[in-house]
This record gives sequence, C-alpha cells and structure tokens, in this order.
Amino acid sequence: RVSYSPIDNLIRAKRLEHVISQDSSIRQQDYMNSSLSTVLNETKNHSHISFFYPDQYFVFLSAGVAIVAASTMLLIIHCRLGQRADLILLRGFAVGVIIASLGSATSAVFRMEKLKNVLYPSNPFWCAVARVDSLLLLFGTSGIHFIILLLATERLVQFISSSLHRRLFSTSKVTLAVRLCYLLSGLIVVGYLLDAYLMWDKGFSDCEDITFFTSLPIQACMLTSAITSLSASMLLYLCAFALQYIKSAKRRNCLSQLRTEKEKSVFNATLVAFFVILCLKVLPWTSYVLSYCGILHDDILRASLVMDILFLPISCLMYLAGHPDLSVRVKSVLGKFVCQSCTIRNKTGTEVYAG
Repeated sequence: RVSYSPIDNLIRAKRLEHVISQDSSIRQQDYMNSSLSTVLNETKNHSHISFFYPDQYFVFLSAGVAIVAASTMLLIIHCRLGQRADLILLRGFAVGVIIASLGSATSAVFRMEKLKNVLYPSNPFWCAVARVDSLLLLFGTSGIHFIILLLATERLVQFISSSLHRRLFSTSKVTLAVRLCYLLSGLIVVGYLLDAYLMWDKGFSDCEDITFFTSLPIQACMLTSAITSLSASMLLYLCAFALQYIKSAKRRNCLSQLRTEKEKSVFNATLVAFFVILCLKVLPWTSYVLSYCGILHDDILRASLVMDILFLPISCLMYLAGHPDLSVRVKSVLGKFVCQSCTIRNKTGTEVYAG
C-alpha cells in the first residue's frame, strides 16, 4: 500500500490511538495496538499530528484567498481584455486553481471531522464521496500542470515566429487545447476513483484504507504526469529565454520593437511566475522524500507543508501582479478604490463655520 499523502498516515495513526484509549476490551486493545504499531512504523514514528500539519482554518483561509484571486483573474479576462492566447490559457489556469482550492477547502473540513474520530459508512459509495476532496484537488492540480506546459509552449512559439504563432494558437485552437488538458486530468481522476473500487474488491473493507491509500500504479501515474509536465515546461522556458535574448539584441523598426517589448514583458511575467510555482512544488516534494528517509528535521517538514498549502494562492497572485495586462487592471481598480476612500475621508473631515 502506498499513501497518497504523507500526512494522511499520521492522521490515521492518531485516530487509531484515540480508539485504543476508549476501548476497554483487552482483545480489541491488543489488536488495535498492533495496528497502531504498524501504522506508526510506516510514518517513521511521528507521534504528534498537530505539530506536523498546519491548522485547518489556515488551510481553509488559503483556499479562500486562492478562489478570490482566481475569480478576479477570470473576471478581468472576461470583461476587459481580448482573446489573446496567453490570456485564454491563464483563464484555464484560474479555473484549475478554483477547482483545486475547492478540494483543499473540502479536505480541511474533512480533516477537522476526522480528527474528531468521525467514521464514514463502510460502503463503496460513501467511500467515494469521502474522497471528493482528493478528486477535486487532483483534477485541478493536474489541469494546472498541463496549462503551465501550454503557456511555456505558447511563449516559445511566439519568439520563434509570429506567423506560426497566429496559426497554431488561434482562439479556437487554444480553447480546444485547454479542454483537452482537463480531459486528460479527468482521465487521471477516473483512474484514481477506479483504484478505490479495486481496493474494495481486493478486501479493503475498511473505508479508512480506501480513503487514505492509493496503489502504486496510480501513484506513479500522478507523479509522472506532474514531473514530466513541469520538467518540459522548464526546458521550453529556457529555450524561449534564449530566443528572446537573441531577438532583443537585433535592431528592428519601431513597430516591431514595440511588439517585441510587449511580448517580452508577458514572457518575463510568466517566466517568474513559473519558477516560483516550480519552487513551491519541488521543494515540498523533496522534503517529503527526505522526511520519509528520516534525514530531514521536523521543522523543515512543517515549513514545506505550509509552502505546499500556499502554492495555489501564491501562483495565482503571481500572474495577477506580474502579467502586464492583468496588473494594469488590478492597479486601476485599486487606484480607484484608494481615491474614493480618500475623497470620503476628506468629505467627512470638513469643518463648517457658521456666519
């Protein structure tokens, strides 16, 4: 059995420990003690779940901030901006952030109930419902990875040839590509869900096992798709960076220079956002592996968990603040809000003298 999340094993161990403290039967207690010992060995004897996993209200708040930021991005692109290829891809990115954030918020609610030792009914339907947080998070995160790969490809083709970019990244083709990305994400989710029913057929009658554990092939498929998409995106961004540097060194006419500077500003924003996203994904994954091997300090593991949770809001805010088209709209709205608040404050502070 392979754990889907390194923290879920800790949660399960803590719940078994709580059951042991309440059971007065010696036989049942011996059985649960053996089960607890097995799980604790798998989790490298981490005894305090509250120390390793951040507060669930923090997880819920982080998901809420991500949903607000992604919704703002969708609203700006839909109402104010045109049908540029990069903006259509960012719209798909925002949709993935919203879906993954809903999964993260649902996971926080579920974990708060699980820490109180609330058991789900042991039947396949309710076990699948209990996994809805993982399904949403997996679907949204996989879509985000594929969209990031498309963004890197779009930027590279833009610097290779403008005419080729217009042919390959038309509005209809980019929209179709976004839908295909989420279709692939849906296939991963279907495999993840089928794995739960296969585990039920193989004798995992406890809903706990079905909820918290995922088979090795599904786990390998999820990790392979994520690592492949992020690695390919990094290579494409490096190639695009080299091309834009070569093109910026050449002398061009005024109109072509303005167009190049515009695309360069968009590229710089997406490049910075990508490497921030890459750090937010790679560092937690690395720390999980090192922690499992027992060569990582507990404080570093806790910091990595916080970084993993902040991935969704930070990645969305990076595009909002960095992309030239989006940041101009955000600054305009914030400027109007500040001016209105200053006007209201000046009006309320006016002194009137009689006579």
